[in-house]
Formats: sequence, C-alpha cells, structure tokens
Amino acid sequence: MSDAIVERDGRVVRIVLNRPESRNALTFEMLETLVDTLDSLAKDSYVQVVLIEGAGADFSVGADMSVLATMNQGDRPQDAPSPERIRNTYRIPVLLHSIPQITVAAVRGACAGAGFGIACACDVRLCDDTALFRTAFARVGVAGDMCGAWSLPRIVGSSLAYRLYLFNERVEAQAAAAMGLATRVFDKDAFDAALSDAVDQLAAMSPLALRGMKRNFLDAQHLGLAEYEKIETGRHEELLATEDIMEAALAFLEKRTPRFQGR
Repeated sequence: MSDAIVERDGRVVRIVLNRPESRNALTFEMLETLVDTLDSLAKDSYVQVVLIEGAGADFSVGADMSVLATMNQGDRPQDAPSPERIRNTYRIPVLLHSIPQITVAAVRGACAGAGFGIACACDVRLCDDTALFRTAFARVGVAGDMCGAWSLPRIVGSSLAYRLYLFNERVEAQAAAAMGLATRVFDKDAFDAALSDAVDQLAAMSPLALRGMKRNFLDAQHLGLAEYEKIETGRHEELLATEDIMEAALAFLEKRTPRFQGR
C-alpha cells in the first residue's frame, strides 16, 4: 500500500497521507506524490475540490524525524533523492494556495510541523473535535517550512502567528475555531458525514463561480482596492453572461437544485 493514496471521484480528488502507524509522519515519497498530483491539477478544468486527510487518528505530525536523524548522521543512502527533487516538494503550499480548485484539509488529531504548514496552505480546514495544532518547529531546532510563516499570519494575524511559532503552543480544536485557524469543527462521531456533505456542496457549485471566487481572493491579496475592483467587476460581468447563471436563475424560480455545466 502506498504511503500517499490519490483517489478521484467525479469533481473531487482525495489525497490520503497513509502512514497511520507513524501518525502520518511525512516522507519524501509522500511529499513527491503530493507535489506531482497538485501540479497535474493546475490545468485540470473538471476537478473542483482537492481534499487532503490523514489515515487513522491524525492528520500529520510533520516530517519523519527518524529519516532526518539518519541523514544527519551521514548515512545518506545512495538512492536518496537529489537536493533538487527535495526542494521541488517545498512548492506544495504554493500549489495548494494557487491552483484553481478549492483545497480542503480534513484535520483529525495531530497537525504539526510540515503537516501544519500544509493544512494552513489549504483554503479550508475542516476539523473534528480531536484536532490539535502545533507549529513544533522550535522544538526540533528549525525555523519552519511549508510556508507556514506566510500562511498563518494571513489566517490568525501576525501577533498570534508569532506566538504560536515562538512558544510552540498546543491549539485544540475549539480554540483553533475561535482564532480562525479551523474553518469549522464537528463532533468526532459526525465528522465523516459532515466532511462528505461539505465536499459535496463545493463540488456541486458552478465551476466557473468557484474558480472565479478563488481568483478573487488571490487577486485581493496583492492588488490595491481600486485595481482589484476593476478585476472583480470584469470577472463578475463575464460570469453574468454564462449559461450557468441562467441555469441558477431558472433553478431558483423552479425551486430545484441547479445543474451546472461550467459554461
């Protein structure tokens, strides 16, 4: 069984970090599967949602420290990946943030280190009430990776992001929701059904509207208000001329669920 499982179901791609015996500690192979999958989705016009979750009780505790310890002792295996291939995997948060699909982290249990950075790079973090977030980098003597120091301040604010990085505080599910780190929190026993409902809701939206919405948020991050208004208005006018908007209007009048085609 692969350490990272990729499944495609209609408009949803599900990526499962599959090392439950190690609490889904991340290996190079897992990260390379992630980056290759996300790269392939960047030009996919059909898939609308990318869901990342961990097998078993945890999302991911971060990098596999046993592998790092071996490499630091000079026992680098001959078939070890090149520095260029390793560096390529650090693009994962950039891809999660920028690909046209809505990216969802389904967080159960521990979410720490590089796993924390991956979750923060997603558009949405849906959690059960066992979720426990921790930056963890200070504890292992590194400054951090997976762009967490870029993502986290945009989610919770700069002061709180500094606090979580410097003091390595544990953040439980309800506290994560209060600070905006967790998008929504569900009871553990209801989580699978709630997660499925949320993903189905996103997958059923108009593809054009969903992609346009994500582009609006991305554009708003680096444009001034006046420039952004022009971009947003142009995108809005384009969508008003689509078949999907006509379908939405008819479905509303006929009191039925719209059937969007992405046209």
